[in-house]
Amino acid sequence: MPLKVVFIGTPDFAVPSLEAISASAHEVTLAISQPDRQSGRGKKLSAPPVKAAATALGIPVFQPDKISTSASIEHIRRLEPDVLAVVAYGQKLSNELLAVPHLGSFNLHGSILPKYRGAAPITYAIWNGETETGLTIFRMVEKMDAGEMGAKVTTPIGPDETAGELHVRLSLMGADLFVEFLDKLEAGQIQFEVQDELQVTIARSLKKEQGLIEWSQTSEVILRHIRAMTPWPGAYTYYPADRENQRITVLKASPSGTQSGSPPGTIVQAADDTLAIATGGSDLLINRLVLAGKKPMDVGSFLRGNSFKVGKQLGQG
Repeated sequence: MPLKVVFIGTPDFAVPSLEAISASAHEVTLAISQPDRQSGRGKKLSAPPVKAAATALGIPVFQPDKISTSASIEHIRRLEPDVLAVVAYGQKLSNELLAVPHLGSFNLHGSILPKYRGAAPITYAIWNGETETGLTIFRMVEKMDAGEMGAKVTTPIGPDETAGELHVRLSLMGADLFVEFLDKLEAGQIQFEVQDELQVTIARSLKKEQGLIEWSQTSEVILRHIRAMTPWPGAYTYYPADRENQRITVLKASPSGTQSGSPPGTIVQAADDTLAIATGGSDLLINRLVLAGKKPMDVGSFLRGNSFKVGKQLGQG
């Protein structure tokens, strides 16, 4: 028989999974997301993407401040779910809650576990130079991302792919994987695999300051950093200005194939469509960037409207 699923998730990464499970033979009886939050300059309340998607699908929505309270757990228990399907929810689920569904609670994670447990697996996979990543569905336990694995899928990381682009691609792959997993779970065809604790790595939550470019690194490392930090927190640097250093976020860059030998962070060329910066290795070409508070621009348009002087050194604010 089709499974009764309570879906638990909040951001856009979770929406394709919700939509796919809803369109499958299984029944989503409830969607749980974080409460509405204030956003934008007007501080207006904004609904999480999962709430908006569930509402459009006609699925009841539950938004507790804390999901593991007795009242929240009882609300879920009354639905007698077979499965809790969790994708990027944002709160820890208690053991009492995890034990509610008949068949278990399962989480979709954006890495090939046990590598990159934690909040930012996509970013760290790119930053560390991985050529492959993927998704894992695992049975949830109290320890973070540590339960038995029931399904995996792998995919190459494109040489120019940003964290934002990979995030979208994995979210779509995860939708198909979750439906396939639920179908096999219903049929009793899942073979669970214990994670190897010796292979565990952690992908901790990102902080804004991690976006600062370190020009002393090689251009290869800086290029990975730029891709990993796009779109958030952004890979940024500062141009020394007379009154206040200008913050610049680099959106896209490429290797120059040459090495000037100038101190790292030095502007070695700033003319026409070329903005070249010295690094700890070969020089790096900035192709697209944005000044704080301005719109993104290709480097040619940027240089026509902004005076960047050769010999100036980019760095910290």
